[in-house]
Amino acid sequence: MHSGRVGTSTFLKGDFFAGEWNNAVPGGTFDLIYDYTFFCALSPAMRPAWSQRMVQLLTTRPAGLLICLEFPTYKDPLIAGPPFGLTPQTYLEHLSHPGKKLAYDESGHVQVGNHGSPTSDSLERLDHWQPERTHEIGKGTDWVSIWRHK
Repeated sequence: MHSGRVGTSTFLKGDFFAGEWNNAVPGGTFDLIYDYTFFCALSPAMRPAWSQRMVQLLTTRPAGLLICLEFPTYKDPLIAGPPFGLTPQTYLEHLSHPGKKLAYDESGHVQVGNHGSPTSDSLERLDHWQPERTHEIGKGTDWVSIWRHK
């Protein structure tokens, strides 16, 4: 169903972790953010900053959506990147505890359930599925997730 309303799209270029570039949009926040393998390109040490920045950039009114292509879940996290191997739990833990440095085990996987309850600024996962179509290397291991503020 089409609402008859016409929306707009804005593409911006800037340092994701710096605060000035997003001021070009009203409120400095976004209705939709699509993370297409950005998270896996960052070293694990940068993951807390990524999650904190996503929370800051995603609008709360109306509820903004963060869509993530979770890749490469097949890759051993101890093998150098980028891309850096990760699991869906890595997204879940970081977006439930934005900005917090999280513990990882000796195999390079984020420790699940050891970081306390989700923080008040956390995002909640609305949906999580494996896409029918994806790049050949990710078939059977890629995931898509959708997030929003609580």
